[in-house]
Amino acid sequence: MNRKTMLVSVMMILALGVGVYGWTSANTANKNISQQKQELRTMASKNGSLETQLEALKLSSQV
Repeated sequence: MNRKTMLVSVMMILALGVGVYGWTSANTANKNISQQKQELRTMASKNGSLETQLEALKLSSQV
């Protein structure tokens, strides 16, 4: 294997690693947002507070 082929292989492996890292980061962020929305909905249903319900509605309409 010559130097150019080896360099291309290393670059592809690095790009794949960066892609996987970005995908897992985005996936974690989406889970956190979903969890926060669920907590707000739970708070709204328990409290019956109009402000909390409004906040939950705003968040749920954003996605």
